[in-house]
Amino acid sequence: MNRCDIIEELRKRGYDAQPKESMKNGVLFNGIIIKNGTDTTPIIYTDSITKNNTDIGTAADEVLRIYSENRTLNLDLNSFFNHERFMNNVRIGMQKTSDEPIIKKPTLFDGIEQYLYVAAESGDTIYSTKVTDVLLYETKADLDLTWARALENTIKESTITPVMKMLEEKASGLDFLPDIEPGEADHEIFVITNKCGIKGASAILNSEILINLAESFFTDTLIIIPSSIHEMLVIPDINKYPLSYYSEMVKFVNESAVPEYDRLTDIAYRMSLPVIKVIHE
Repeated sequence: MNRCDIIEELRKRGYDAQPKESMKNGVLFNGIIIKNGTDTTPIIYTDSITKNNTDIGTAADEVLRIYSENRTLNLDLNSFFNHERFMNNVRIGMQKTSDEPIIKKPTLFDGIEQYLYVAAESGDTIYSTKVTDVLLYETKADLDLTWARALENTIKESTITPVMKMLEEKASGLDFLPDIEPGEADHEIFVITNKCGIKGASAILNSEILINLAESFFTDTLIIIPSSIHEMLVIPDINKYPLSYYSEMVKFVNESAVPEYDRLTDIAYRMSLPVIKVIHE
């Protein structure tokens, strides 16, 4: 059984089902959309459905269940196309270097690119879309000004937290994610992300927060570990271990705990401050 079989079954039941693919961080996802006459319709990804179900009827039922729960998005498209809302909601994300046709540019980190995305809310759910040339044109936004505003919005939401403090307070259900001020640091590994913890690896662009952290440890270099597209780990470079030591750590964690679509690279980076310069071995 494959996606085409499910589409055929849905069409037999009277649904206008169509194949739809989606690229996420270099990983291709196969899906199905069911056209319903509205501007928005969810993509139901079928890889896990075909893997977990051998009966075509059961698989089609699962697709329809997901569609029924998500077809009413109540999504305000003005959040994407209105110029003012677009500029208020545009952010920077990070992903593996790709050929994806979106607004993007390289970072200082080999193998990682930064791109623009804009978010909108529907109830308690946040939806986002990557910015393309078409979206930029529709919102009448200047490219350079958009990048500057996206960086400003991203920096305002960035947070950095000692790993141990985050784990302790998360376990106790307390709010965490405090900012680091010089002299306050008392742990050697920090998580840098954004307030919602989604697509937060771009918080690494907040040079001020990194300089404050380095000063707390009386060092001018940091080790940057690309944990995932949602966060990075930052380690004050006190022990001066070779980057290969940290790269092995990244590779092991990626292979054992991070889904492929959330991974960045398998290498660590050494960042020199206060002038931002990334050194590769």
